[in-house]
Amino acid sequence: MKSEEQFLEEAKKIMQDDAPMPMVSTVRDLWLVISGVQVACRHPQMSSYVLNNLQRITQEWIDSIAEHHPDAKELMEMGWQTEHDVDSEGVSTKEIHQAWTIYGMNPDGTISTEKFASLGRPQDWGDPRWMYREYCFIQSNADDTERIVFYCHAWTDVPCKRHEMTEMFSALITKSMMPGTPPQLCGKDFLHEEDFWFEDWGDAPPVFETDEYW
Repeated sequence: MKSEEQFLEEAKKIMQDDAPMPMVSTVRDLWLVISGVQVACRHPQMSSYVLNNLQRITQEWIDSIAEHHPDAKELMEMGWQTEHDVDSEGVSTKEIHQAWTIYGMNPDGTISTEKFASLGRPQDWGDPRWMYREYCFIQSNADDTERIVFYCHAWTDVPCKRHEMTEMFSALITKSMMPGTPPQLCGKDFLHEEDFWFEDWGDAPPVFETDEYW
């Protein structure tokens, strides 16, 4: 059996291979794949890199099918909207993403005795001084027919360990302002048009168009 390093090396070769792969599929089968991917994108442990690329690829498939069945595009895109999700037990699921920033550093570089929280991520979030974590909290109603999954995207400039950051944001993990924020504007994968980026932070992420998946 191959070692973990060998498996990773094979995976690296595949991820770097941009050669076109011709495929033949019926519209029906491709729609089934799209539906399955949309469900898979609900997984809370899926990395942002995989999630964003799956959404991009699947949206291209949706647009391709819509060329033949334009009236079905709205139906297919309902798969991105969690309010239309119903699991096998009849429980509807809704996702809410929200970014919070806790500021706690003085201009002189010392930790302030008074920290304050602000809705949204910092506009200079690419600066290495910012720490980022994502937390997930699931809440069901009394009769368990509706489930809300809260994703708290936490940002802070306070140097701290993982458990200290969790404690710092404990009161905010369940506090979400409806209807939330597109997840692409909560983490590290996309820039908002109002964000800014310096060259010494590395390559700038793409700017996210807010209506891209909505």
